[in-house]
Amino acid sequence: MEETVLNCDSPGESSDVARLCRIGDVVEKITGGCSTKKTDYISDGVLVLNKGHIKGYGIVDLGDHERFVSVKYANDNPTRVVKKDTVLVTLRDLSVKADFLGLIGTYKRHQDALITQGMYSLDLGEEIFAPYLVYYSNSPGYRAYVKRNKIGSTQVHLRNGQFLDIKIRRFQVITAI
Repeated sequence: MEETVLNCDSPGESSDVARLCRIGDVVEKITGGCSTKKTDYISDGVLVLNKGHIKGYGIVDLGDHERFVSVKYANDNPTRVVKKDTVLVTLRDLSVKADFLGLIGTYKRHQDALITQGMYSLDLGEEIFAPYLVYYSNSPGYRAYVKRNKIGSTQVHLRNGQFLDIKIRRFQVITAI
């Protein structure tokens, strides 16, 4: 994989304010979703999120087609159950165009949901602002990098390590009196 620094500098930014790091430096934990089967779905229960639900600009949209698994299934997979404000990323895309690959969003519903294969939850360190990651995952440089480094010919993906190695700017919190 080529070494690339994505340009996200803004006018007036100095090296004192922002320093380069990897996404993996600000992600404390990454958890992949369950591998569900058609027979796991039921008419009501715990909401299911899949890789296609993350859209541009951080929107997690289930559309009008919600799917559910049993409470028992969710309880058997507790690390894959997410709550409101969980940060999510999709590292698989069913289209070679990879329009959704690498997008980051924040789950906003009040009901718990189970994530499925291709979607990952991210536990972030306190030094990163989740909306910044969402914004960054929609930036032209990030989108081009993801599309250039995708793997596969039909169902494309990024390896976890590839995603965690993407360079970002980590901003220091500056307070003035």
